[in-house]
Amino acid sequence: SAISSLFKQYEIDHVIDVGANKGQFTHFVRQCNYRGQITAFEPIIGHKERIEKYPPIDVICAAVGRKKALLP
Repeated sequence: SAISSLFKQYEIDHVIDVGANKGQFTHFVRQCNYRGQITAFEPIIGHKERIEKYPPIDVICAAVGRKKALLP
């Protein structure tokens, strides 16, 4: 696919998925034959196991934003 060609052309070896939700983007990237490292940021702990189905991946249970705050 065109996306897998871009990964090779630009020698991308690490993808960062901010706001990973249930891993939709991570799943898409894996379907494009990307086999490198992924770091996913997702504050909802219940989504972690689903995202971890696409190794190698590090799931960080935190939100990313400009302000430091605690989620309700």
